Amino acid sequence: TPLFEHGIALSTALAFVLAVKGRAEAQAGPAGVLLPAPGPGSYDFLLERGTVALLRSRQERLQELSLIVASPASPDSLLDAARHSGRWSESVPIVGRSAELLGNDDHPLVDLQVDVPLFSFQTRYTLRTFGYSVDMLGVQGELYGARLRWDVQNSPTTRLVLRAQQQFERASLVLRQMYKIEPLLEYGVSVGLHLVLLQSIRAWAERGLIRPGSPAAH
Repeated sequence: TPLFEHGIALSTALAFVLAVKGRAEAQAGPAGVLLPAPGPGSYDFLLERGTVALLRSRQERLQELSLIVASPASPDSLLDAARHSGRWSESVPIVGRSAELLGNDDHPLVDLQVDVPLFSFQTRYTLRTFGYSVDMLGVQGELYGARLRWDVQNSPTTRLVLRAQQQFERASLVLRQMYKIEPLLEYGVSVGLHLVLLQSIRAWAERGLIRPGSPAAH
């Protein structure tokens, strides 16, 4: 999975820049020249270069990850690709098996099995679609309590947003040991796995394999 390399590279870069930051703060003297304030909070200029990742942490642990990518696909195509998770095994390399079931409260359930060389895990999610958003909550399995949230935005360009709260180390002894050695690997693993998911769903929508309004899309 070549995209996973991006996550490992992120961990390496974070370790370096945080070490420099910590060294500078330890040696900080009186305040010097103030830097100009940043501009407006738009990241559109970053989307022109590729995928944007926003990392939110608490006490040095990753709490939530957001990935944003622009796409020429229609909003309906992106929404259908995101919500039709029962067929993700057809398009997402790390999803070994996916099956959609009918839940007791009329909300569909989906079983997802993620397989990568170092670990695998299976989780059942409940799906709720409202507007151009899809909410997935882990209700059974190794990632119980995990959450994935998809949002399709159309301002000023069409973009797909994935927000994730998943603690993969709960399902893998290998990851737990890796994180003990280097906690920043948690950021890289999360970005790497979710980047594969996001880019695969975007590519699926852009190829038009899930067409809005078709029986397979519901």
